[in-house]
Amino acid sequence: MFKVTGYLDLVGGRPGMLVPIFSRGPLNTPFVQSMDRYCRVEEFFPYYQAEEFDLHYENETVIVEVGGDGLIAFREAGGSVWRGVVSGLVSYVDSHQIELDGAPLLKLQILRLIDAPLAQQYEVWRSASDRYFSRSSQKSHWLDAELLGYQNNGKIWNLVEAKKEKSKVERPSLAGRLDSLDAEVRLEFLSEHEHFEYSDWDIEWFKLRDQLPADERVYLLANEWLYVMSGGGKELGRAKRVLAEMLRYWRSVPGYDAEFVDFLAELIRSGELFSDELGVSFHSLMAAIDIVERGLSDEDYISLLIVVLGDHYFSQSQTEEILMKLERAAQPRRVLAAELWPAFATSQKEEVVIVESWKDVAARYQDVLRSAFDRLSRFSPETPALRTFEKKWKPLLKVTEGDG
Repeated sequence: MFKVTGYLDLVGGRPGMLVPIFSRGPLNTPFVQSMDRYCRVEEFFPYYQAEEFDLHYENETVIVEVGGDGLIAFREAGGSVWRGVVSGLVSYVDSHQIELDGAPLLKLQILRLIDAPLAQQYEVWRSASDRYFSRSSQKSHWLDAELLGYQNNGKIWNLVEAKKEKSKVERPSLAGRLDSLDAEVRLEFLSEHEHFEYSDWDIEWFKLRDQLPADERVYLLANEWLYVMSGGGKELGRAKRVLAEMLRYWRSVPGYDAEFVDFLAELIRSGELFSDELGVSFHSLMAAIDIVERGLSDEDYISLLIVVLGDHYFSQSQTEEILMKLERAAQPRRVLAAELWPAFATSQKEEVVIVESWKDVAARYQDVLRSAFDRLSRFSPETPALRTFEKKWKPLLKVTEGDG
């Protein structure tokens, strides 16, 4: 039995869908529901990223159980919060036409939930495209994408359900069998590599984390599990929730774990951190970057940021945040010559040299740097962070054939 605590606001107080957050018994762990295509609850799982968003608290007692109807919640055009089951949405749409016409993005999400006829949904897509896009090409792409999503909705659910069934067959489940164990016994059981294959190992680990929230052994165990899940063809998507909690933990404690830093750096460089299966929030990406900064050399850290900018798209505000980190790192540094060249260690005079690591990075990562400039060209050049980046890095780009 899970009780609603409140609703995560992902839309900054504007009309839109909210995410119900649940609690269970005396635990402080925030849970979210996982629903099937008919909006029935299949399971609840911990969601520690809840702290990244504003929470609208629930004042009444609302109980949801596995196997029952899932809870739908959204902020109405007038600012109030609506909550209920999917069957109640049909009458809501009928009685709130005028309000929903003023919030087309909310309306299209509701129509998607109730599986409204294509003609009805298409009119809302058109209304949204007219409201949010100015160019006809943008409107056309939007309508094509929505139509494609509608046409493939059944196929997507079939793939999801097939994957879940395959997972049940291939991996055993603990199904709460550890609930009666004390923390030390649970820790010992979960530490066995042969037990890493349990489909709900991550859920049991979160229970252990609640039992021993300040015990570093718990987090080192999660690190080990993550390393195993990321190798050998494992399903990396299983690691998403545990990874998010590890990012929160290692960012909050002093120092760093060298193996975890290398692990994160490889996830970022390879693009796995941005994959559909593991894709993390921007907040978690920033946590990962803050952690690896502690353990990487200046050159490796700067090159990592250049790879992030060159290989991935971000909003302007997100890009500016990454650029500010890059600018702080790409500064001249005074070091003893003996640190760079052992021959100077025998000299009685301490020679000091100026190191400009970003110039070496630029020389080694020309293609990625060029890609970064291409992606940044979408934004206004008057932004201070972009101007600073261009002033420092543009002169380091080598002229190639085809450059204007």
